Amino acid sequence: MQSLAVIHTLSGHSHWIWSLAFSPDGSTIASSGWDETIRLWDSESGESLAVMHTPGPYAGMNISGAKGISDAERTTLKLLGAIEE
Repeated sequence: MQSLAVIHTLSGHSHWIWSLAFSPDGSTIASSGWDETIRLWDSESGESLAVMHTPGPYAGMNISGAKGISDAERTTLKLLGAIEE
């Protein structure tokens, strides 16, 4: 009978994990989380290999001088990636 044991604890995400996948050869683990990051891990050592930040839906949109939006809408757009120069 096979037993289950914790081999590594992958620490890095600052919030809940959405998904987890292994590469076809099992050497790499990819995880994505509520913290809007995608992380790659070495499955043998548990070492973090890369961290990628997912851009918001309004990433790079310049809202400087935008008219007709409330302060709350401006704040929301900035949280979703918009910039104000």
